Amino acid sequence: MKIFSSDTRSVIINHDKAYKFFNSRSECEDEVKRLKKSPISEVYDEISNYKMKIVKILEVKEYFYSMDQAKGETLRLSQNNKDFYLAGRWLKCFHDLSINCNNKVFLFGDFIAPHLFIDHESKIISTIDPGCDFGVIGEVETNISRFIVGLFYMKNFNLRKLNKNINYFFEGYGTKNINFTNLDKFIKYRILRNFNKTNKLKTGIKNYIFALIYLVIANFKYLFIKRKLNNFIKFT
Repeated sequence: MKIFSSDTRSVIINHDKAYKFFNSRSECEDEVKRLKKSPISEVYDEISNYKMKIVKILEVKEYFYSMDQAKGETLRLSQNNKDFYLAGRWLKCFHDLSINCNNKVFLFGDFIAPHLFIDHESKIISTIDPGCDFGVIGEVETNISRFIVGLFYMKNFNLRKLNKNINYFFEGYGTKNINFTNLDKFIKYRILRNFNKTNKLKTGIKNYIFALIYLVIANFKYLFIKRKLNNFIKFT
């Protein structure tokens, strides 16, 4: 049995099942309702030849629900570039099922690398933990910026590899529907939001200093890739 805890949620994995616990019954009910509205449960992507899916809910109780344990390995910066291409394909498939004429989509919410599991043997990519904004209708750049900023906060200072992984992500997603001005705005907002959220959840001077260091590092990483990112989106 494995137990994973954050400041707001706890997840227990036992016998190939995952159990997600909530602080209240309403929180649990709300997330289950949003998950059931998802435009994707399982879809085959003809471009990558992988199945894209969200893990299936098995049982719902008052303060928790259970789901299948995601198969494969979670996405990490140390993995090969193809995996980031596949992450882009997953999000593209998800967005294409709901995009409207105003370029608005059904948002995933917490679309970050640790929530993607890639099983190369079965050719299945699964996502978990959709986040509180799952089901909100918004711009595609919202999910994309969340993914990119999540990479900034990983403990890796190989900036060339970071830039390459992000480029492969965009090769998978495509750049046709992306507005760089919007993306730039959302990335800056997300970096600052992470800093403010950390300060709210973890008080004290020591935690504030750590949050400030991560803020500086995230801004430095974005400064490094921003021009290359703009050129990549503009000329592809």
